[in-house]
Amino acid sequence: MRYIFHTTFKCNLQCKYCHIIKSDVTMPLEVANDIINFIFNHTPIKEKIEILFTGGEPLIEFELIKQITYLIKKLSSFQDRDVKLSLITNGTIFTEEIKTFLLDNNFSLCISCDGPAFIHDVMRHFQYNRGSFFLVEQTLKEAVNIFSNISVQATYHPATFRNLH
Repeated sequence: MRYIFHTTFKCNLQCKYCHIIKSDVTMPLEVANDIINFIFNHTPIKEKIEILFTGGEPLIEFELIKQITYLIKKLSSFQDRDVKLSLITNGTIFTEEIKTFLLDNNFSLCISCDGPAFIHDVMRHFQYNRGSFFLVEQTLKEAVNIFSNISVQATYHPATFRNLH
């Protein structure tokens, strides 16, 4: 079973095609705890549990992700279950602390990148249309060297699709 934690609806980008209505809403830890208990009490024992952290940009709430991960791992049934933790990020926030935490907790990582800068930056940008590709590229280069399980998610739009070859 795959469970998705929308930890926040905050985001540091202003992607033109984003379907998330950005707001300051963040998942309360008490709600996360209730969800974790539901997951571990209602998922059949032999079934794999995948918990995906997403948002907005989930790494804006990195401290919350750390707290939720702690709650998951402290469950007595955690060691007896096949649990996969994963995170999807826009790739613009990637500190040493984040890298270490994700590695230490065996996270799978997915980074959103729509292609080279001239394609990616059409839709994925910061305020005032400043492109995000330069940070995403740096994150991807670091991540592929340290994570054993990394994927890239690309979103295509009529404005960018024509540029694919």
